Amino acid sequence: MAEIKRSFVATVLKFAGDGIGPRQVRAVVSTGEVDRMGDIIVQSGIDLTAFRKSPTVLWQHDADHPIAKCLSVGIEGGKLVALVQFPDAGVSAKSDEVYGLIKAGVINSTSIGFVPLKYVPIDPSKPYGGQRFTSSEMLEFSFVSVPANSSALITGRSASQTPRLDAAKRKFAQLSR
Repeated sequence: MAEIKRSFVATVLKFAGDGIGPRQVRAVVSTGEVDRMGDIIVQSGIDLTAFRKSPTVLWQHDADHPIAKCLSVGIEGGKLVALVQFPDAGVSAKSDEVYGLIKAGVINSTSIGFVPLKYVPIDPSKPYGGQRFTSSEMLEFSFVSVPANSSALITGRSASQTPRLDAAKRKFAQLSR
C-alpha cells in the first residue's frame, strides 16, 4: 500500500501597516514641509478639536462627497497622521470607487482643508509669498489625486480578504487586453 504524504502551507494574512483592519487606510495628511504653494503648516499649531467632533473624510475637498470616517488623527514623528475607515462595500458607490483606487495604488495622496488663524511670511522681504501658518484649524482632509504637500501620502492599506481572487482578477484583466 502506498503511503500518502500531505503537506500544508500555513497562510497568514498580514495587513500593510500596524493595526490596519479591513477597508482601512493609514496616511500622512500634513507635514511641516514647504508645499507646492510655497507655504508651511506648523504641525503643532493645527487645532483638531472641531474636526474630531465630526471626522468626515472627503474626496478632492468636495463636501458633497464624504467617503470615509477618520478613526484617529494626531501628530506622530512631527507629521499629522490619520487612520481612516471606509464604509462597508455597497453603502456608497463613491466610497467604493475611491477605496478601490486607493487599494489599487492609483490614488496615493491626501490634503488638508484648514482655516489659517496666525501666519507670518516665510521670507519677510516677500510678504505676499509663502506663508508659515503657525496656528490653524483643520476643517477636513481629503484623498486627492494631486496634493499641495507632496509628502502627504498613504502609508498603509488594508490587505485583501481574498488575495487569490484578486490575483486571478488581475491575471484575467491582463489576458483580456
